[in-house]
Amino acid sequence: MWKSPETSNKCLFCVAHRRKNAHLQYVNSAFCALRILTNLINVCPKTRKNGISAKSRRDDTLLTGGFSLRQRPCHVAQVPQGLHIKSTNSTFRPYGTAVTRLGLRFLPTFRPYGTLVECIRVFGQTLIICIAGLIGIACVESKEKEQALQNWQFYRGDASLSGYTDLRLPDKPVLLWTFKSEARTSSSPVIYGGTTYWCDKRGKIYGVDANGTQSFTFDLATAVEASPMIFDSILYIGRIDGKMSAISLASADTLWNFETMGQISASPNRTEFGGKTAIVFGSYDNYLYCIDCSSGKQINRYESGYYINGAVALCQQSVVFGGCDAWLRIIDATEGIAGDSLLLDAYVPSSPAISGNCCYIADYSGNVYELILDKGKIAAHKKILTSSDDNANFVSVPAVSPTMLYTVSYDRYLRATERKSGDVKWKYLLKGNTGESSPVVCRNRIIACTKTGIVSIMTADTGELLWEFDAGEQITASPAIIQNRFFILTTKGTLFCFGKE
Repeated sequence: MWKSPETSNKCLFCVAHRRKNAHLQYVNSAFCALRILTNLINVCPKTRKNGISAKSRRDDTLLTGGFSLRQRPCHVAQVPQGLHIKSTNSTFRPYGTAVTRLGLRFLPTFRPYGTLVECIRVFGQTLIICIAGLIGIACVESKEKEQALQNWQFYRGDASLSGYTDLRLPDKPVLLWTFKSEARTSSSPVIYGGTTYWCDKRGKIYGVDANGTQSFTFDLATAVEASPMIFDSILYIGRIDGKMSAISLASADTLWNFETMGQISASPNRTEFGGKTAIVFGSYDNYLYCIDCSSGKQINRYESGYYINGAVALCQQSVVFGGCDAWLRIIDATEGIAGDSLLLDAYVPSSPAISGNCCYIADYSGNVYELILDKGKIAAHKKILTSSDDNANFVSVPAVSPTMLYTVSYDRYLRATERKSGDVKWKYLLKGNTGESSPVVCRNRIIACTKTGIVSIMTADTGELLWEFDAGEQITASPAIIQNRFFILTTKGTLFCFGKE
């Protein structure tokens, strides 16, 4: 009998029944139906007028998709809902939970040793099951894709902190609504299920739905400067008092707190670490922490030379981060060991940005570096942009498209640099002073904000200005993008929602 690749001692029906993921249940039900269909094709040539021949009758796995009816019937505890096998003449319902979910309760029962007419009838029924299973798969995939278009779970869009998305910005954005919170904030907004979340400096977490109405609130009762990260309906956020908190969005409860010995200023990230799903973040106690996201227990920690101010980025199976000791470090998440490191010209106040196996990071002086990573090792590195001013400061994160690198520098210029050649293709002088806000590339357009409060959209290939908006308040947060909308959060806690006209 065919076995699931996840286990060698459980039948496929039982494995499908125990899985909670609806997508996998549809897949397994379709596989089960195809198995029965194949057996029916093998049976029909042996069928006689009065039923199946004695030779075929002795084949105890003929029509059961692999179940043994004669020697060892399935135990009741192993049989999923809708499948009943008590003896060799028992009723067999090969429909499973997925077909029940689709409402196909009209399918009649099937007795393994029936006539040719019965075989043909069940053949048609099984074909319906196959089609229904495939339709179910398509529906689940479509729903998952639609939900993904309403999420911006990391403050830079994804775990690599690339600042790039395939979503398109509206051609002529208009202000749909604004929401004013109660206090100032240093947070960038994140979006989950169409609801936008952030935390103010007093520790109050806000959730505002697609209509601009507050739908969630939670008070941490402590100072917060970091941006949150959301995974599986749980919001993770670092605090000034040194704790990393996990908050359930469903119940508005604290699931766990993990305490470090220094403030946490950056957003956490998520990765598979040593076979466990881990939350990864740096602290001002000079350590990088890997915490089990379910229990809040420490998996491991790694020491750096000084504060870790920026967020960590993921590259394949590696964790990449910079520190205030001017070192860029790589941790192998598979083995759980420290990998290569590279000393930069100045300390790193922000985060790396990664595309494929290429890592880009800027130091405080304005130098931008390109590193080629290979299995936790630095295969090559170079300085792709060199600062011309020793007194410069660079605190934003680069944005990386498949061919270009975009940086907002201290001299107020947004630069587009070709990744392959290292040549600056164009630069655009932004209106007002720049700060921590980092640009985001949306296919053929790029959106950038200044500390002065000006939001600009340019073409990504030429730098031509397409749209501009004056928020009237300072902006240090990075934009958040979902389908047909984008969101800007000011330092005064005002959330602007822009969309189609």
